[in-house]
Amino acid sequence: MRHRIFVLMVGVFGLVACSFNYGLIPISPVADRPDYPNPVESLQPTLEWNPYSGPDVTYDVIIYEGVRVKKPYSLGETQLVSEKVVYHRQGLKEPRHTIEEPLKANAEYRWEVRARTGDKVMSRTVTRNFPVFKTPGSK
Repeated sequence: MRHRIFVLMVGVFGLVACSFNYGLIPISPVADRPDYPNPVESLQPTLEWNPYSGPDVTYDVIIYEGVRVKKPYSLGETQLVSEKVVYHRQGLKEPRHTIEEPLKANAEYRWEVRARTGDKVMSRTVTRNFPVFKTPGSK
């Protein structure tokens, strides 16, 4: 009986602890799956995320250009790998940001946000929603 109560208490504590430790959740643009970026309508999309609660918070936005590579042990499937930083802004005051310079047309990107208080990073984007998008093709 004691073992069951202990397991129940650990489970409840784990759920409570997880509910307070989500990090910054991207709102838009996001995708259902990380390998299928959501199309956006502009080469300068607006990114939105949930705000971080705390004093004197600023945000950093980082955008990585995605590259398609073949998945290991697959029959032609690809996955999105993001390594190259193509856009970086710091000191943003609001939990949204419109990209200030046009991104490449018909390209795939992943974005992340960091919340800061001074020089200390307090929270980062979580991958519960996949912060990936694809820019429109050239017109």
